[in-house]
Amino acid sequence: MRLCPEARIIRGDMEMYSKVSHLVTEVIQEKVFVLEKASIDEFYLDLSGMGHPVQKLVLLQRQSKKVKKDASLL
Repeated sequence: MRLCPEARIIRGDMEMYSKVSHLVTEVIQEKVFVLEKASIDEFYLDLSGMGHPVQKLVLLQRQSKKVKKDASLL
């Protein structure tokens, strides 16, 4: 704090992070069958064989909107 007296300390909410992480995992698994969860907020997705790149983009955009909508309910 001496180096940056204006700094604000914000506590994290690991319980909420965990809930949202599980929600994100469930939403992704609805449409993507091959994935690797690298951490609480990182995934590797195998989208090969899932159509044209534009279709993949549309799929990911829809899933992203679903996560945002569902997460707002937590």
